[in-house]
Amino acid sequence: MKYRYVIWDWNGTLLDDLDASIRAVNDMLEMYGKPQLDLETYYSYIDTPIYKFYERIFDFNVVSMEVIKPLFGELYIKHESEIDLANGARNAVDILCKNGVKQYILSAANVDDLMKYARKFDVCGCFEKIDAANDHEAGSKTERAVRLIENEKIDPTECVLIGDTLHDFETAKTIGADCILYSKGHTDEATLKKTGCVVCGSFEEIIKNINGIV
Repeated sequence: MKYRYVIWDWNGTLLDDLDASIRAVNDMLEMYGKPQLDLETYYSYIDTPIYKFYERIFDFNVVSMEVIKPLFGELYIKHESEIDLANGARNAVDILCKNGVKQYILSAANVDDLMKYARKFDVCGCFEKIDAANDHEAGSKTERAVRLIENEKIDPTECVLIGDTLHDFETAKTIGADCILYSKGHTDEATLKKTGCVVCGSFEEIIKNINGIV
């Protein structure tokens, strides 16, 4: 294959939680008497770290991030029946595993939250390492990405990072890896294409790019 190492993002990439996330945010907005977000508006507001998203929809003098973070978690769980692995994700991971590609998860999600769903969908054994956050800030992944490739002795020239946000693209650039962006996650396709890197709308396309046949 074209790459020996694949670093996956989790939320919005391997894990399809877009609808659950928007519903949880809209539940919060309803609680505070604020207008609902449609998909287009959500896409235009989403940002890293996550407080940049919330400062667009809340007045932090009225409701703080210390209130928002646990509240979002509670409301997200209410919609967990809508959360599943992305269509084709498990097959893609299995194909790479069978071809000897070393796979990693690098996520801004809280490690306990991530592991809950990774165990639920029985994917933990597919990865060399699952690297997630110890907090609920949904902050930058770049420093942990640098440590990951150093600690795991990953050659960035033989590595591709696959995610669904501009921050994933920035993280890939920081570590010197190639990047594939998935357009069915938390960022719209038009925005992703502005990066100039490969944008795929399915995991079948992603595998073809990893194979180097596209």
